[in-house]
Amino acid sequence: MVVLEVFPDVAGPDEPPVKPPPPVKEVSEPSISEILLIYKQGRAKPLPQSRLRFC
Repeated sequence: MVVLEVFPDVAGPDEPPVKPPPPVKEVSEPSISEILLIYKQGRAKPLPQSRLRFC
């Protein structure tokens, strides 16, 4: 019974510090990385294609 009383006490102060909403920045960073990767891939694809056409 004593443990049950201590549980809510520990959950109280544990909830506030675990409520920071900084996931928008993390999602924005990978988004730019993905765009850069796609842009690089798209640029590298047309290069070999144009070479094949020239041949």
